[in-house]
Amino acid sequence: MEQLLSAGDVCTVLSSKEGKRFVPLAFRTLDNWCNLGIIQPMFQASGPGRHRMFRVLPDVLAVSAGISLRRSGFEFESAANVMKTIVSFNEQQIFDWFKEDRVCLVFFAGSVLPELLRADATREAIEEIKSNNNAIGPTAINLRQLHGNILKAIEILHGAKRDERRKRAAVN
Repeated sequence: MEQLLSAGDVCTVLSSKEGKRFVPLAFRTLDNWCNLGIIQPMFQASGPGRHRMFRVLPDVLAVSAGISLRRSGFEFESAANVMKTIVSFNEQQIFDWFKEDRVCLVFFAGSVLPELLRADATREAIEEIKSNNNAIGPTAINLRQLHGNILKAIEILHGAKRDERRKRAAVN
């Protein structure tokens, strides 16, 4: 079953704590990525106060990868290419790859390999890219790990919302 999150929930789920510092995902960042066409919401209402709904796979996963890359110092264009590649996959394709233990997305010099690789094949692909391409620093992202982190954060978010509803019900 396809799981959807509002833009506000995406920002909450993908905000992180780095050491003692809380690093929020700004709604404006998500909005800019949508306006640039990097990420497209599943549903988008028009007008002021419009609501966007995003699929966990692949939309929120793509945003998570983009944030991770940007926070690691990668240029916007590299992160955007990775995000666009991830959103080109469908949910079933990603789940099928995860079942086959194909979890890593490899990118280099502005290019992204068009499918997920197994961990052992990832190392081989990176070595081949280095030897054939002289590309600067091919990098792999473990999408299954990012997906697991997203699911944990969603669980926490839903628990917090449930607790808030209970508190309101107890007051009334």
